[in-house]
Amino acid sequence: MRRGRGDESGPPSTTAELRAEGITTVEVYCRRIGCGHRAVIATDRFPDDLSSDRFAFRLRCSRCGARRPEVRRDMLAHSAQIHAETGWGMRASGPLPAHHKVVGRDVPDEKG
Repeated sequence: MRRGRGDESGPPSTTAELRAEGITTVEVYCRRIGCGHRAVIATDRFPDDLSSDRFAFRLRCSRCGARRPEVRRDMLAHSAQIHAETGWGMRASGPLPAHHKVVGRDVPDEKG
């Protein structure tokens, strides 16, 4: 979720910019060897001015406790949004599957 200098086509640099694009969730992935836990979290609990490179500093893996997980665009929600707006999509796109749960919205916050 980092934008390079002069690269205006990259991901937004603040949570406010994410929300302006309609992105209300992000996927969080724990990079600790042996863990690999993934979760989708709601961005609405974070301040608007939080830059994407500082986003991970506020998070911790709820399974192993590791800090600074990798934060990515929630591609399932992104594909579902494109499909809903345009009807276009790859074979797997469409409405969000029932197993797509968002921490802070569909399930309670996970505490390590």
